[in-house]
Amino acid sequence: MSAMRSGTSEFCQSLSLRTNTTCVGEIFNFYPRGIQLSRSEWRRNRRHDPMYILNALPTVDNVVKVFNGHIYDIGKLRGCFIVVERTSIRDRWCSLVNARRSNDWTGKQRNKTCFSRPNNTFIDQHRIWYNDLQSTLRPHMYVTFDDITRRFNKVAPEIQTFCQRRY
Repeated sequence: MSAMRSGTSEFCQSLSLRTNTTCVGEIFNFYPRGIQLSRSEWRRNRRHDPMYILNALPTVDNVVKVFNGHIYDIGKLRGCFIVVERTSIRDRWCSLVNARRSNDWTGKQRNKTCFSRPNNTFIDQHRIWYNDLQSTLRPHMYVTFDDITRRFNKVAPEIQTFCQRRY
C-alpha cells in the first residue's frame, strides 16, 4: 500500500524477483495483462470488489500496488500487507509537482529543485490515508520509502519473513 508514484514500482519488481512472485503493479488503476476478465467487467468491479479482480489473475502469488482512491474498501483485500510511506510529505508533494510539470509519471525525470510547499488539504489527505491503512490492515508491516529505496537488501528479508508467517 502506498501513495507514491515512483520507487514503489521498482520495489514491486525487486520484491517479486526475490520472492518468486509476480509484480502486477497497479491492477486497480490500469488494466492488467493476462487477467481473465473483459475490460468492462474489470472497470465495473475494480474499485468495489478488489478480491474479485485479484482472483481473476493468472497467478496466485502477486505483489500489488494500491494507492489512495484505487479501491473503496481496503479492508476487503486479503494477503500479506506491506505499507510503504514516504515520511517526508514535502518530498512526496514535490514529486507530484514535478510529475505534473514534466508529464513524467514514471519518476525517471527527477528534479531536485522544488521550493513548493504542500497545501493543508494534501497534508490532511496523506495523514488520513496512512492512518486508515494502519488501522484497517491487520496485521501489516510498515516500511518507509527510504527503507525500500536505500535499504532494500536489509528490508527485503524482513518482508519475506513477515509474509511467510501470514500463510
